[in-house]
Amino acid sequence: MQKIIHIAKLFTILILTGLLFSCEIETNKRVSIEEAVNTVNENAQAAAIFKDIFNEVNDAAVYADDSLSGKYEKGQFNSDDEPIITITPFDYNTWPKTITVDYGEENMACADMRERRGVIEIVASDFYRNPGCELNVSFSEFYQNDHKIEGYKNVIYQGDNEEGNPVYLIQVEAGKITTPEGLTYSFEQNLEQTWIEGQISESPWDDVYVITGNQEGISSDSVSYTLLINDANPLNVRVGCRWIREGILTIKIEDLQDIKLNYGEGVCDNAATVTIYGDEYLINMQ
Repeated sequence: MQKIIHIAKLFTILILTGLLFSCEIETNKRVSIEEAVNTVNENAQAAAIFKDIFNEVNDAAVYADDSLSGKYEKGQFNSDDEPIITITPFDYNTWPKTITVDYGEENMACADMRERRGVIEIVASDFYRNPGCELNVSFSEFYQNDHKIEGYKNVIYQGDNEEGNPVYLIQVEAGKITTPEGLTYSFEQNLEQTWIEGQISESPWDDVYVITGNQEGISSDSVSYTLLINDANPLNVRVGCRWIREGILTIKIEDLQDIKLNYGEGVCDNAATVTIYGDEYLINMQ
């Protein structure tokens, strides 16, 4: 019989259960309920922030392609809710190029409802539309919603797969997030993202991606974790859907038994299930 429970309460129960079972074996460290819940929450926040950064980098790279190809008169763009994008050198043949995305020194209310300030710097090896193009991303006093972001992000366009769908490798190295309260936590990832729907439409809301790979990090409580996306059940993300539509994650938090999170089979809703020690729980995502 499935149980329906709020996600925060669920993780408390799951982690407590894990601690009770682990009492049968002596270990050098016990992760508290609060620490484990905090670890899960910080991973989710870090993944969301770096996904937003991918969107910003992707948009800037596409804009650079269009601008260099003559769609726009200048290599610089500015509006009330968009950063200034500068391309250097601004010519068709010289590579690599530096694409600077400058949000200013004060928070900018961006079109995606995020507030940003500081600079994202992208070094592009080629036109983004060309297979093999690599974008090396770094940050200068960059903040999103008053969280300071540091580290390096690499995006490599691998070209189309056998089905004709664009494939991207997305990596984060030495990622570090500092909260407005001064807490810090680390984050790294190595993902493969395939764009399976929405390539023809000009609207981003019908874009669909499937994602595989792994993430790892250390929480602000110094708790380490790893997260694996099941290759046979990748995440399915539609830009126009608030929740992940399907996919299975395996989360390992130090000495706790692996937690499996299943997002379902393609329906855009807030339902997911978690399995631990053979027990399955139905959860409602917020």
